[in-house]
Amino acid sequence: MAHPAETRDKVRRAYVFDRLSLELAAVKVGVSYGTVQRWKAAAAEQGDDWDKAQAAQLMAGGAIE
Repeated sequence: MAHPAETRDKVRRAYVFDRLSLELAAVKVGVSYGTVQRWKAAAAEQGDDWDKAQAAQLMAGGAIE
């Protein structure tokens, strides 16, 4: 089953901005952990490192300006 891009975005937001673990972000959005791992790896290959984004968010104070 293919998931829409907005589902992937929800997982990324939960991981980066809510600082949930990858496992909890998957559960929150209702996607399998394996799928979320693949999405994260694919995003990193395309230059979107979720871990770096999460660290930057934390360093910025955790709030969107």
